[in-house]
Amino acid sequence: ITTLTITVNPTIVPTFAAVNAICQGGNLATLPTSSLNGISGTWSPALNNQATTTYTFTPTAGQCSTTTTLTITVNAQVTPTFAAVNAICQGDPLSSLPTSSQNGITGTWSPALNNQMTTTYTFTPTAGQCATTTTLTITVNPQVTPTFAAVSPICQGDPLSALPTSSQNGITGTWSPAMNNQATTTYTFTPANGQCATTTTLTITVNPQVTPTFAAVNAICQGDPLSVLPTSSQNGITGTWSPALNNQTTTTYTFTPNPGFCASTASITISIIQQPIAQFSITPNDSILIGSTLYFQNTSLNANSFIWQINNQEFSTVEHPSYLTSNEEYLVFTLIAQNEMCADTFELQVPLIESYWVYAANCFTPDADEFNPTWKPFISDNFDLFNYQLTIYNRWGEVIWESLDYNTAWDGTYGTSGMDVQDGVYTWVLQLKKKKNDEVSSYSGTLLRIH
Repeated sequence: ITTLTITVNPTIVPTFAAVNAICQGGNLATLPTSSLNGISGTWSPALNNQATTTYTFTPTAGQCSTTTTLTITVNAQVTPTFAAVNAICQGDPLSSLPTSSQNGITGTWSPALNNQMTTTYTFTPTAGQCATTTTLTITVNPQVTPTFAAVSPICQGDPLSALPTSSQNGITGTWSPAMNNQATTTYTFTPANGQCATTTTLTITVNPQVTPTFAAVNAICQGDPLSVLPTSSQNGITGTWSPALNNQTTTTYTFTPNPGFCASTASITISIIQQPIAQFSITPNDSILIGSTLYFQNTSLNANSFIWQINNQEFSTVEHPSYLTSNEEYLVFTLIAQNEMCADTFELQVPLIESYWVYAANCFTPDADEFNPTWKPFISDNFDLFNYQLTIYNRWGEVIWESLDYNTAWDGTYGTSGMDVQDGVYTWVLQLKKKKNDEVSSYSGTLLRIH
């Protein structure tokens, strides 16, 4: 009897340390080709870091060993999610981005926040989380400067139109301060909220009103010609005058500048001095006797000084005892009436006649006292004294006294006898010759002789 021993080795199950789960795409270390209990072999399929996979270990032939498996868990990568950030205007503040996503992934952002330009920020999850990086773009809109058409300069006080509340590039807003048509002002436009626009300014120039200046116009006499007023002022403002020139009354004229000048109206007053009216009358006024006294009545108007002339010879009083012994046929009386600057002349021509007169008392008393002891007529000096004849008659026509000498007076006696005549009424006859033309004139009258 013999024996044969057949050894049956037990089948050994290869053992391997578990492999920690990885994140999808993570690194996978090569699996060991020798088990913890010394079984060598190979793995299949090939390592896969994209999905959870069960790998089979096949022992090398000749080893009492079974196949075994090893599952490696590959966790899917999570994409962190964040709420979108609204666009901002350049320069507006930016709040810090959250360090934890809406689906619970923590991490950090880069680069630093930038409120000057649109930027894409990257979120990097903290290690140990199966999460991918993600990005978030924050749009930064550039600030737009509102544009407006320039406003032409105005003259002080001219109306100002309201500024537009919408710019040429579509920005709406408001202006400050209130419109001012008295001084040059810079206005600030503030855009309405919600627009990426900066404030802007607009300056409106207000030119001061210039007062046109003109040389004064001297007063004129009523009716004198008036020169045309200048249509350009001394300081260069052109324009027109109203009303029309008037040389009859004092008038204030208004100068209205032409359009386009920042100038106010101006005025100038031209004084019209009322024209004097020279007029007068003379008493007597029909004719003047040489040697007579003349009386003048000045009835001039609008005058305060006067010049009187007779035949172009000035005299100074309006009540003028005439000294005239002229041989002219007429006297020309002239009155020049004047005021501050105007004058008027009035002439009056009056016939001039010689005054031939004889004056004789109608009684005398040739007695011993000193009163009226003699008698003779008085005559004007335009008679020729060398041709003088005075005759006294009694009531019967008898010549009782006669004289050829003007300087000899009758003393009440008879002829040259020296005897007194009786008291009574006597007739006298006087014959005279005029110097001018030798014409003989005869005068007569009665005379009472009494004691």
